[in-house]
Amino acid sequence: MKSGTAIQAVLSFLLELGLFGAAGLWALAAVGSPWAAVLAVVVVAAAWGLLLSPKAPARPPWPWHAVAGHVLFLAAALVLLAVGHPALGWTVLVLALVSAALVVRFRTDLAAESARARAEWVRARAERHGRTGGGGRVADGVPGRPGDASVPPASGDGGGRSARGGGRRSASRR
Repeated sequence: MKSGTAIQAVLSFLLELGLFGAAGLWALAAVGSPWAAVLAVVVVAAAWGLLLSPKAPARPPWPWHAVAGHVLFLAAALVLLAVGHPALGWTVLVLALVSAALVVRFRTDLAAESARARAEWVRARAERHGRTGGGGRVADGVPGRPGDASVPPASGDGGGRSARGGGRRSASRR
């Protein structure tokens, strides 16, 4: 992980904590019960864990998870400002803007990390459920499936096609 993406990851974690805190403070201000605040934090944390965390099972593809996360971070800043915590609200707002700038700056690195993490998650999930094909490749329509155009065929299994997925070789190359 490069230093810019590491800084962005730390900022995202801090902003996640700010999001959870904002949910709790909003519920406390709106309902007045500490149990409502706890429930709000649990609901937001569960939703974040299922949808937007780095290893979320239902994480949207790049860049939509970054966009959704930063929209929520900005909403958290506005909630903190609205419930009477201006220092926290402005801090979350500034951190969210810095994080968004880092996402734009390191978008290619972050996109590659996101794709790599998603592929690793899919592979691990398929192995846990016993869905691997021959040669350790993952089956059931996920990357690495034998015959998938994105994966070059094994040696001797080209069927006359080049490793890049092109058509038949020309007569001069046979």
